[in-house]
Amino acid sequence: MDSLLVPFIVSFIVVVLVALLLRPLAIRLELVDVPGGRKTHKGHVPLVGGIAMLFGFVAGLLALNFPLHNYRALLAGITVLAFAGLLDDFHELSARAKFVAQLIAALLMVVWGHNKLFTLGHLFFGKAILLQYHLSVPVTVFAILSIINAINMLDGIDGLAGGVVLIELLLLFALAFHAGQALDASILGVLASSVAAFLCLNYRLPGRRRAIVFMGDVGSMFLGFALVWFCVSLSQVAQSSLRPISFLFVMALPLLDTASVMLRRMRHAKSPFHPDSTHLHHLLLKLGFSVRQTTLSIYVLTLLLGLIGVLGAWSGVHDGTLFLSALIIFVVYCVLLHFLWKLPGKEVKL
Repeated sequence: MDSLLVPFIVSFIVVVLVALLLRPLAIRLELVDVPGGRKTHKGHVPLVGGIAMLFGFVAGLLALNFPLHNYRALLAGITVLAFAGLLDDFHELSARAKFVAQLIAALLMVVWGHNKLFTLGHLFFGKAILLQYHLSVPVTVFAILSIINAINMLDGIDGLAGGVVLIELLLLFALAFHAGQALDASILGVLASSVAAFLCLNYRLPGRRRAIVFMGDVGSMFLGFALVWFCVSLSQVAQSSLRPISFLFVMALPLLDTASVMLRRMRHAKSPFHPDSTHLHHLLLKLGFSVRQTTLSIYVLTLLLGLIGVLGAWSGVHDGTLFLSALIIFVVYCVLLHFLWKLPGKEVKL
């Protein structure tokens, strides 16, 4: 474990240095997030956090004493998404163009990386649900697109997406380490170190009321892709305590938020992809929570949901029991939000 300290430290330092060095250049190039519409932050904030995390992640990988040839498809997919994200941050791309980039990354993962779902576990208390190739590919692609967009949609206030992703990476690190997947655990640790460094610049620390940088679409898309890569690869490890249902709980918060928002939009006769201010963090802000209280509350919820999956995997809780619990949690979450949105609240200001 001591040998991993160097890659972790390298990754952390590179992220901070790159972010601080790119800030003035980003301002000159107008690679910034401008207030307006649903964006009510103050000032023009450089969108270099994702680029910095990518540099830090690659630097940390190079410092690892492990062969990385099995992760070429991961790096290729990240490159595609980072390029698309950078174009979107400079000049907003159409939803179709972003979808194409995400689809290319997904196919790289499934076809070139051979990283796909072939079992969903014993969800219904019977035999394991096995996926033939003609089902495995579309189901995995759907999972990839869902998680990438869930992380992207979560990136709404300072520190939120980065903190949630960091918690999820640490949970995945614990699962991988416990299952003896040393290389996966090492890469997850390097990525977690990169995100932690970004949070130092993005979270509203005491004495600093605003984020220094935002992650932009570069960060949200590449982090979402990395998360789903390891969720899929670890969940398909044979002869281990790792089971697909556990990873559903690790990723539960972003998926719950995205699914409930889309259902709410459709209930109001809107497109499920129509942008609005109906996410969980908007609700908490409406109910009077500060930005810091909102992020911390969602961090706790993310951790609690993730621990159900982690502890369930380690203690041998049946897949069917966990799946039924997930369905109950989703129904309760949607019903609770339905009534909370009806409560009076204040105007949301980020």
